[in-house]
Amino acid sequence: MRRAGPRELLLPRQVWSPHLLRIHDIARDGARWLISMDLVEGRPLDRLLDERGPLPVDEALATARQVALGLGGAHAQGVVHRDLK
Repeated sequence: MRRAGPRELLLPRQVWSPHLLRIHDIARDGARWLISMDLVEGRPLDRLLDERGPLPVDEALATARQVALGLGGAHAQGVVHRDLK
């Protein structure tokens, strides 16, 4: 797996969209980069799917729409997310 470098970490810091988490700061600890961003309450989507199984169609579409809006906001500002999970 390729690791992100400082340029890749700084670029998203300049992006703003109501559908994206804001990156507040980045720091380096040895070979690792640390990213400070807002805390979002809730469960990651993969855990939700593990617990509940497939989402109902309306909920899956609403979730996919939120992801697409966030990616669209980043893309409009020249940032492409290369590790979407």
